[in-house]
Amino acid sequence: MRYLLFILIPIFLITPIFACIDGEEVELWNECYNINSTFSLMLENSGLTGNIPEEIGELVNLNELDLSNNSLSGNIPSTIGNLQNLYFLDLMHNQLSGPIPSEIGNLDNLQVLWLGDNQLSGSIPSEIGNLINLRQFSGWENNFSGNFPTEFWNLTNLEYIWLERAGLEGDISPQISQLNNLRHLEIWDNQLTGPILQYITNLNQLEHIEIDQNNFTGNIPSEISNLSYLNVLWLAGNQFTGSIPSNIGDLNYLNTLMLAQNQFSGYIPEEICSLSLNPNWENEGDKSEFMFNSNQFCPPYPTCIEEYIDIDTQEFSNCFMCDGTNENEIELWGNCYHTEYTTEINLSNNNLTGSIPQELENFNNLNYLNLSANDLTGEIPEFLCSTNGVYYLNNNSFCGPFSECLDNDGIYPQNNWTECENYCNNNTESNLLGFCYNIEETTEINLSNQALEGNINSELGQLINLEKLFLNDNQLTGSIPSEIGNLVNLERLYLNDNQLSGAIPSEIENLINLERLYLNNNQFSEEIPSEINGLISLERLQLHNNQLSGLVSETICELNVEFDSSSRFNISNNLLCPPYPNCIENYVGEQDTTECSELSSDYDIIEYRLNNPYPNPFNPTTTIEYNVPNFSNININIYNINGQLIEVLINKMHQPGIYNINWHAQEYTSGIYFVKLISKDFTAVEKIMLIK
Repeated sequence: MRYLLFILIPIFLITPIFACIDGEEVELWNECYNINSTFSLMLENSGLTGNIPEEIGELVNLNELDLSNNSLSGNIPSTIGNLQNLYFLDLMHNQLSGPIPSEIGNLDNLQVLWLGDNQLSGSIPSEIGNLINLRQFSGWENNFSGNFPTEFWNLTNLEYIWLERAGLEGDISPQISQLNNLRHLEIWDNQLTGPILQYITNLNQLEHIEIDQNNFTGNIPSEISNLSYLNVLWLAGNQFTGSIPSNIGDLNYLNTLMLAQNQFSGYIPEEICSLSLNPNWENEGDKSEFMFNSNQFCPPYPTCIEEYIDIDTQEFSNCFMCDGTNENEIELWGNCYHTEYTTEINLSNNNLTGSIPQELENFNNLNYLNLSANDLTGEIPEFLCSTNGVYYLNNNSFCGPFSECLDNDGIYPQNNWTECENYCNNNTESNLLGFCYNIEETTEINLSNQALEGNINSELGQLINLEKLFLNDNQLTGSIPSEIGNLVNLERLYLNDNQLSGAIPSEIENLINLERLYLNNNQFSEEIPSEINGLISLERLQLHNNQLSGLVSETICELNVEFDSSSRFNISNNLLCPPYPNCIENYVGEQDTTECSELSSDYDIIEYRLNNPYPNPFNPTTTIEYNVPNFSNININIYNINGQLIEVLINKMHQPGIYNINWHAQEYTSGIYFVKLISKDFTAVEKIMLIK
């Protein structure tokens, strides 16, 4: 139920002074009610909480019960079935859960049953079919499961059904056609199926139909005209097909028609203009598509509604015949298009061959053209320069050079760039992986995550003014060309996450302006070149997850990189061998040293050890020295005299060696503290004293 207006009359409960009279009264929410003389209990919007008491079933003469707009929770008590004189029951807008009790079927005098906006679950009980006098049923915004029970369709006196967003699923039974008194049907946003419209066109009392956001099928039958009182027909977001029958114009009271997001086709009949449709209907939530959009309706459209149809949302490829009867229809690659109404052509990855037909120039309203990933050849026509639309012609076999008016993003790359002699303008452009770039003007290239394959070609070295190069997250193979050393203005180089291999070229030393070098997650091998010290501007170096091997040159210590920051320096997960330069020995991470030559004899005699920190006592800094005999994770913590952890000094993988770390204790008070070293195979503790 989209719109429910409630008149909220607060009722203040007064705690009784005297206890309820046994046998004559029942206590509900601190109030006493006479069992025999209470006919109406209207407690809507009364701040009630907790469960509905089972004692409510003692009010056997109750005609009306309204507990709506409270904060009641728990199950609906089965004792509700005792209230056989009840004709009005409203439990809406609470937090009730669990199933509808089957005892509800005992209320055969019930005319109004409102359960919407709760958390009820389970299936609708078959016993509900006993409520032969029921006129209104609300169960919207709940968590029901399954379908309508067969017995539900016995409720031939039903006039209103509100079960939107109720969790229902499955086919609607043809038995719905038995509800001859039905005026209002709202079951939108469920998972219901079946050709429902075929079953309800005989329900000539219907005024309001909202069955959108389901999986209903079938078409709009011509018998829709039987619903002469209909004013709202909302079918959006289903799988309806077929055309709109012309006699829809006979629905004199229809003012709201929503057909969007279906598979309707054909021509919209002119008779629709006889309706008093409201184009300013305020759509709600996820129902933002207006009236006729997102279907297969063929143009031209009736004048009265054409401004309300977004032709970009219509699929009308089946609308045109190209039989020679219409001069505005053109066949392209076996498909028929209308030059006036076609705004989009998408034939990507369709094995197209030949050249681009000149007839495309006649499509004045074309704003999207995608012919990518085919085998088209020849020239790219100049008329594309005069269009304001978006076009994709890349991954074909066009040869350049191409007009400067064309958008490079829609042209490059081409499949045959290695075969085209003049693919790029030899005087002004350089080729990189099938893309052409102006040698003088190109300062940045971003081809990250473009599924690029193959080798980085040596023409890269022509782009001497290049400052940023992003080729990361592709499938590039081969080595880095030595011509990379020509890019002396380069500041960013991202080649990470590819399949590049071979050695890092020594010519990299020429990149004196390089600030960031990302080569991680590749297959680079051999040693880190000693010439790396030429990168005097380098701030970040990422070489992890490769197959780099051998010793690391001491020249790496000449870099201005912050080695203790993994976001700025990372060479882990390689094959690099110890001993490591002092500047990085604590920051090499995990290395596979199985292929390394015998380690230095200095390391052969090392055993796990935590030496006495010095100075000790100290103020405010002491040095902690420790020995690591094999590759392992080392954790060093500081504890106070009470054994409480106050600081973690280090927790990382170590290569074999002798290490030291400082503890700066300016923020701590004088007293006794403990240093604890923990590894997989060794634990040690030393006492230290801070004196201020």
